[in-house]
Amino acid sequence: MKAVVVLANQPQSLHLAEVAPPEPSPGEVQVKVLEVGLCGTDRDIVQGKYGEPPPGESLLVIGHENLGVVSHLGEGVTAFSPGELVVATVRRPCPELCLNCQAGEPDMCRTGNFRERGIKGLSGFATEAYVEQARYLVRIPERLRRVAVLLEPLSVVEKALREAWFIQERLIWRPERAFVTGAGPIGLLSAMVLRLKGLEVHLLDRVAPEHPKARLAQALGASFHHADAHHGLGELSASVGRPDVIVEATGVSSLSFPAVLALSCNGILVRLGLSPSRQLISLPGDVINQTMVLENILVLGSVNANVQDFDQGIADMLACEQRFPGWLEGLITRRLPLSALTRAFEREPDDVKVVLEVAATP
Repeated sequence: MKAVVVLANQPQSLHLAEVAPPEPSPGEVQVKVLEVGLCGTDRDIVQGKYGEPPPGESLLVIGHENLGVVSHLGEGVTAFSPGELVVATVRRPCPELCLNCQAGEPDMCRTGNFRERGIKGLSGFATEAYVEQARYLVRIPERLRRVAVLLEPLSVVEKALREAWFIQERLIWRPERAFVTGAGPIGLLSAMVLRLKGLEVHLLDRVAPEHPKARLAQALGASFHHADAHHGLGELSASVGRPDVIVEATGVSSLSFPAVLALSCNGILVRLGLSPSRQLISLPGDVINQTMVLENILVLGSVNANVQDFDQGIADMLACEQRFPGWLEGLITRRLPLSALTRAFEREPDDVKVVLEVAATP
């Protein structure tokens, strides 16, 4: 069967390869892959920035955003039936089984030796079929068939906001306004969840106001703001009021660190964007520290997700389909077969989310 692979840490090694079809062992489920979403992590792996194949192997099957259909059950599996739509979670416990991994929280692994499908130590989902333990699969309602490939990135948002709301139980907190920096899939999905929570949402990005990303934000009832050297978070908070929450989804350090200065008193900054470039920047450190201390400001970093966040993502997808019909599918700007693999990794000006249609491959 076909699989999308790279040679570990070798740029420009992306290609289709033939791999052996997997058979489920007891307790496992064989899943036929329908779709795989592509994201910045996949692009970084293709560029050789990181990515770790399974032990003893030189090729890494990429892809962690996934949607499939159950095709065969291993012995003892009763929780699923052939033909059901499923999405697999991404992270697996560390071999040491640290306190959090033992508790079913590999997204909070303490050792850092976790494994991740398509990223670190495990094959991914950009292949025609995979096998997985039933406990790592989430059943998908048929009515979400066209958009469920977005569940994995949405789960990352769900976890971060779940944590933020839990942490803010430290005080009486009735958030009204939120800023989101970055109108990529994570930023837009953050805006979606925040709108479903009833917040006034302002999304800041460098794209032009006529870009599809801006229109998607506005379709949620959020306000879109074009960012440039003269219009950033400080100017936005002065214009519309300081937010109770900021979700930072760009990973741009010069934006992320000073973001605390735009928050309202008792506010929380949620960081979801990664910063792989390791650039050095100059910051008003004393001002940032003074503001955080005197105004009870919190900063939260969050990565990956747990099964409960996938479940909440399904609930929010259903709510979004009811309140904003067709919005989720609008995030998917290109669907391409595996035969167009190279084109899928070439950025186009209007791209939001690109999806590989694996099952459609001849």
